[in-house]
Amino acid sequence: MRRRTFIKSGAIWMLSAPTLLLPRKSVAQQLFDPNLGIGAAAGGLSALNSDWLTRILAAGGASPSAATFAANDVWYASVLSAGLVTTIAGGKLQVVNTYAPDNLIACITPLIKGGGFDSWTNSGPFVSGDLTVNGLAGDGSSKYLRTNQNPATTGNGASGNHLCVYVHTDDRTSAQTEIGSGTDGTTSFRCYYHYSDNKTYASNVGNVIDNGTILGTSNNAGYMCQSRTSTTNYDTYFANSGAAHASLFNTTANIAGNLLGTWGLYVHASDEIGSAANLSKKRISYVTMGYGLTSTESLANYNAAQALRTAYGGGYV
Repeated sequence: MRRRTFIKSGAIWMLSAPTLLLPRKSVAQQLFDPNLGIGAAAGGLSALNSDWLTRILAAGGASPSAATFAANDVWYASVLSAGLVTTIAGGKLQVVNTYAPDNLIACITPLIKGGGFDSWTNSGPFVSGDLTVNGLAGDGSSKYLRTNQNPATTGNGASGNHLCVYVHTDDRTSAQTEIGSGTDGTTSFRCYYHYSDNKTYASNVGNVIDNGTILGTSNNAGYMCQSRTSTTNYDTYFANSGAAHASLFNTTANIAGNLLGTWGLYVHASDEIGSAANLSKKRISYVTMGYGLTSTESLANYNAAQALRTAYGGGYV
């Protein structure tokens, strides 16, 4: 039988052997799963990436690569499966910044922005030379990011909240806070990741749970998450490729007496009543904020972050 071939809109139909051949897709399109629960958008991007790209372009940044978009979708599938997100702006991960290495504006534009700024305000400012594939490094004196996130409403306030940060490159030359807000003893909500005395601290609604654990004298960079799951339960988790995810310290004491402050959360510093304090020199590659995470949920967040940064090409240890 004589075969006839019809070519239309990129589809090839062979009458003698009915086979539909579709045009090759981009890397991002190949990896994007339309069943992620976030829908598809124009240009072959997931709604997650489309929303992120819109905010990057509005801030004057360039589009990230197809490989970055693909990695984001794989990350989203992972946290969706773990129950950490339900929609782009829903779930326990209310705010997520993956510190994309493509360009500075992409880096400071959170993938999931929550109720904060579309792109975090660049104070100092950071410049493109501060960004590498391993994350964004501060200078300890002037450079930090303002998120416009209110710690009292990011998550469930005093009843449940978390701050997670991944540090790729450690620095212990001074007192430094990677993310935080408030003042000691009353409204503090901070991660002191490797303080100047070689300890790791976290503070969540007052010094009553401000505690420290010595991690050693070598570089102990990695993932740290302070999480409060109720008025009577708090943990600070740590993990990297050489240290299994575990709680460094915790408390079951009633810590409901103090309230979270209304000052905005800063990253690479702490917002102490409108003034940046304890600015960080460390290189940060991943940040999340939101509702309290259990140990299982924090582990899932760490695993997703580790896989994401590996796909990005750096920013993990």
